[in-house]
Amino acid sequence: MGNSYDVLVNKEDDSYKIMKVTSDNIESLIEEQVEAKLELIEESEYDDMLDECTPMVQIGTLEYSPSQVLKAVDEVAYELGFGEYVDSRREDVEDEVRTELESQLDDD
Repeated sequence: MGNSYDVLVNKEDDSYKIMKVTSDNIESLIEEQVEAKLELIEESEYDDMLDECTPMVQIGTLEYSPSQVLKAVDEVAYELGFGEYVDSRREDVEDEVRTELESQLDDD
């Protein structure tokens, strides 16, 4: 390919190392980067998704967001839902990471 690309990789001890993307290490780099990106998904993103696809909850004359109600009424269900939301994002995140790293592949 002629071009050499380096990828910053977070090691288990939270230090970083720079690695070239090769056909020998691309799958492990993809997995590492996917996991790192999934860990960055915040509850606010899940809240936005819940609030966009579920109507407001009305109690008397007051209205509450669905995410606010779920978190207050059943925190376990909220946490399980958040985990499922993160898992549902895995395929898209993996596709993005794979495309990025394959464009940096260096097998010279």
